[in-house]
Amino acid sequence: MRLQISKSKNAESFYVIRSVNEKGKRTNIVYEKLGTLKQVTEKANGKDPYQWAKKYVQELTKKEKEQQEESVVLELSTRSNTAESNRAYYEAGHVFLQKMFYRLGWNKLSGKLKEGTNHDLPLNGILQMLLYTRIINPGSKKASWEAAKNYLPGVREERYQLHQVYRALDLFAEKTDLIQELVYKSTEKVFSRNTDVLYYDCTNFFFEIEEEDEFRRYGHSKENRPNPIVQMGMFIDGDGIPLAVSVFPGNQSEQKSMKPLEETILKDFDLSRFIVCTDSGLASRDNRIFNSRKERRYVVTQSLKTLSAPVQEWALEPKGWKNKEDRSGKLYDISKIDELQYRDSIFYKEQTVDINGLPQRFIVTYSVRSKDYQRKVRQRQIDRAVKTVTKHPGDMDHNRQTDYKRLIQMSFFTEEGEVSSVKQLNLDTEAIAREERFDGFYGVCTNLFAPSDEHPEGVDTLEILRINHMRWQIEDCFRDMKTEFRSRPVYLSRENRIKAHFLLCALSLILLKYVEKSLRDKGFRDFTTEQLLEALRSFHMVHLKGFGYIPAFQPSSVLQHLSEVFSLPIDAQIISDRQMKNFLSVSR
Repeated sequence: MRLQISKSKNAESFYVIRSVNEKGKRTNIVYEKLGTLKQVTEKANGKDPYQWAKKYVQELTKKEKEQQEESVVLELSTRSNTAESNRAYYEAGHVFLQKMFYRLGWNKLSGKLKEGTNHDLPLNGILQMLLYTRIINPGSKKASWEAAKNYLPGVREERYQLHQVYRALDLFAEKTDLIQELVYKSTEKVFSRNTDVLYYDCTNFFFEIEEEDEFRRYGHSKENRPNPIVQMGMFIDGDGIPLAVSVFPGNQSEQKSMKPLEETILKDFDLSRFIVCTDSGLASRDNRIFNSRKERRYVVTQSLKTLSAPVQEWALEPKGWKNKEDRSGKLYDISKIDELQYRDSIFYKEQTVDINGLPQRFIVTYSVRSKDYQRKVRQRQIDRAVKTVTKHPGDMDHNRQTDYKRLIQMSFFTEEGEVSSVKQLNLDTEAIAREERFDGFYGVCTNLFAPSDEHPEGVDTLEILRINHMRWQIEDCFRDMKTEFRSRPVYLSRENRIKAHFLLCALSLILLKYVEKSLRDKGFRDFTTEQLLEALRSFHMVHLKGFGYIPAFQPSSVLQHLSEVFSLPIDAQIISDRQMKNFLSVSR
């Protein structure tokens, strides 16, 4: 810092001038206005005002070098407009993501991706920009590129342009398997991955286009949309963190998607022993056989309605049930239990059965709460069916397997048995009764052995039920992608770039999950993913050139925990330029 004295015809003004670095260039700003000669003379308290001012500047400089500034004095004018100020408004939530990005070693991915290619793209910067903006400012690639301009310096570098971002997508798509392999191996070095159980499921994403193409095809949309779709299969580990994803055309069978992705995991991730847990829609006979080889096993849901009559009869038999909470071995008759007392209890029984030619351990559970819920849902469907029969028979033109119209019986015969030219609609009471038989019951199949002298390493029934219960984690992952990350609409049309888009969504989720895990590992557990995202998205700072960064956000417990875990002093009234520079440097 230095002293500057501005002289005019009638007065002298004293200023403390500070030299700052802005975009690689040195420039001067007014750090503090000491006042006119008269005001400085009063402050000097009888001493020479010029000598007093010089000494004052020397002391400020010394404090700055020692980083002992306890306060900053600045002057804001009510006359000057904002365009004349030295302020800038920044998004800052990405600083926590950036520290995790480098901690996981993802900054080394770009070098591996460029091997054997002639790409000169700054992949590390582009990858960071796309991941951080997907979490904080989800939108199109162009919107992300624009949004990154408002991030703290270092994320959006002017050395790459928008067209290079799109070129990078092509490379990410081409190297998808390598990226997922490198991400797994680098994160496994920092956080021990829980790969004893892997969960698999599929979802799909619709596109608002008029005609399908070779990739975006018509298929069964999970959102019941009459649009072309693409499908995504995803494996997550036992902690609910994505492991690998694949994207395939919307008209392909989900059941055939699991094996290729699992083979990639076996080959690239160097995994061989794990349990695959999935739902009945993906548990084809071929998939069960595939996960019966070597050290692989499976736990899958099983529809009771598709089983043979003898197995159904055994499963629905009210006697011979164990209570999950009663370890005494007592057997219950679920037709005689007090449903209010046992409303939250889980009853179960098991036996070995042959399903599709495969001997399997079959576990059935029964829950009063589940039964009541299923009947409540069906009653709403019955009400709609009655309304259709009595008032809107024309609504029967379209029917799906799971909607209320399945409960309506349609015929061209009158009640007297005469042929009618007008279709007759009646509530199908027999279908309702057939469905009610299964209310509250739930089936699980596995090829895991029960503990015994022959198989001391066997897995008990309650552990299998726990494994199956944790399938909710993969549903949460899909929900976060679709709602929080706004993975659709997709503003891309090329197949490879669409695949790259969904890969980046998965990588963003992995990055966020590890930030979340870091908080929980430090004992901060009382928050949700939505609250974490809200904290990251609300974390803004105002930069006063030459002074530092002033936090501009609503304080929250999540932000406070982030500050402690990632060592960023966000509770300070102002963070000096040097402190912020050091933090960003350490983050990398």
